[in-house]
Amino acid sequence: MNSNDIIPGAKLVFGKWKKQIKSKNAPVLPLTWTVLDVWDDSALILCDTLTAEVPFHSVEGPITWKDCSLRKWLNFDFVKEAFSMDEIDMIEKRPLPSSPDIKDSVFILSLEEIEKYLSGEEIREYSGITRIPARATLKHGIPNTKGDEYWWTRSSLGSDPRFGVMLRHVDLNGYVYSGSTPTYCERWVRPACFISVSAFTKPAAE
Repeated sequence: MNSNDIIPGAKLVFGKWKKQIKSKNAPVLPLTWTVLDVWDDSALILCDTLTAEVPFHSVEGPITWKDCSLRKWLNFDFVKEAFSMDEIDMIEKRPLPSSPDIKDSVFILSLEEIEKYLSGEEIREYSGITRIPARATLKHGIPNTKGDEYWWTRSSLGSDPRFGVMLRHVDLNGYVYSGSTPTYCERWVRPACFISVSAFTKPAAE
C-alpha cells in the first residue's frame, strides 16, 4: 500500500486484537480499519472491530470523555496490547476533531464526527459478529444474526434525575440512541485514531 491508497473509504490492517469473543482461547486477529478523512500526512481511521464491552466510567457521578475510565483504558491498556512499538510510533496524538482541547492517541467518535463521516444509518451499521449467535435478538420480529452490539460515542445528552448524565450510543442498525448511563451500561468500544500516512506506508526495513 502506498500513500495514494490512503483515501476516505479505504481499508487497512493495523494492529491486532484477541478479545472479539469472551474466551481465554480467543484467537489473535488483525484489526481492519476504515479511513474516514485525510489531511496532508495524517489520516483519521475507525476500527471495524468492536474491541471490548465496558462501561464508559468506573465510578458513579457526572463524567465527560476527558476524565472517564474508558479514555484511560484506550490510551494505555488497549494501545499496549493492540499495537507493536513500530505501530505505536505511527499513531499521532493530536486534538480531536470536535474537541480541540483534548489530545488522545486513541479515542471514540463524537456524535458530530459520526454525523460528518458516517452520514447514514446503513453506513453506521456494524456488520460483524462479536458475540455468540445464540444471543441474537429480534428486531421487528426478524431474527438478528449480527448480535446485539451497541457502541459508545463520547457525546452526552443532558441528564436523567435518577441516573445522572446520559450518553449516546449507536445500535447495530446504525441508529444513534441517547439512553446509556456511564456506569450502569456496558457498551462496545469502536476505537478511532490518527496515523501518519508516510509512516504507515513506509516499506518495512529488511
